Amino acid sequence: MRRSTHMGTRKMEDLTRHAKITIKDSRAKIEPIVASCHACQLTNATTHGSNLGTPLRGDRPGAYWEVDFTEVRPGKYGYRYLLVFVDTFSGWTEAFPTKHETAQTVTKKLLEDILLRNSPYKMGLTPYEIMVGLPPPMIPNLKPEVLAEFDDHQLLFSLQMLQQTHEQLWPKLRAFYETGPPPDPHRYRPGDWVYVQRYQHQILQPCWKGTYIVILTTPTALKVEGITPWVHYTHVWPADPHAVLKDFVPEWKGRPDKDNPLKLRLRRPHLFPTSKTP
Repeated sequence: MRRSTHMGTRKMEDLTRHAKITIKDSRAKIEPIVASCHACQLTNATTHGSNLGTPLRGDRPGAYWEVDFTEVRPGKYGYRYLLVFVDTFSGWTEAFPTKHETAQTVTKKLLEDILLRNSPYKMGLTPYEIMVGLPPPMIPNLKPEVLAEFDDHQLLFSLQMLQQTHEQLWPKLRAFYETGPPPDPHRYRPGDWVYVQRYQHQILQPCWKGTYIVILTTPTALKVEGITPWVHYTHVWPADPHAVLKDFVPEWKGRPDKDNPLKLRLRRPHLFPTSKTP
């Protein structure tokens, strides 16, 4: 029955139930049979469970950034890409139009824009202190003689309130994000065998292709042998390298009917050596 249909576990159970075939512990017996069949694994589409994970967060503003390029169409004046920086602590976003999608472009923007305005925190110095050599005028308490030098007292009061707000919010945000190490979004490791989902499959073509061996992994993508681009972990499925391969033929073969030229006969020789499917 399995060699004739190549259905999944649930469909095989339904088929045996409709055929009034009673098998003790049918699911426990059907699951290993389907898992060991190469054709069943390539034919039956399987979805991954939702595991969003937890992104890594910085412990202070401007210390840790996420970087990525996005292509802008249509480009203008040679600027075809948009370089985006996202602060992992506050979610603050910086975007720069660029002409090239290279590591040199990222390094240049980091040195010329990001680091100059958001560092260095480890030494306890601000950009104002580095350039001027004095503490910035934003301090919680100012003496009356210093306050007399400022004409706009409302601006100074707003800056003081802003600083107090930051001092109250930053510890809470840090405690909220420090929830332990993030869980692994997938279970794949280098050396594992996987099937890769086809983005565009033709009629009578399996939904999955493979098997492929995993070479490198990231929290969200896999690099497999034989495929140039990286593959997202939700587009792969674990495979058994010792599965039976002789019962699978990736393509059907067709030939004209001898008696009727308007008919076309399709057959899979390895699966049905003597029968033909009209």
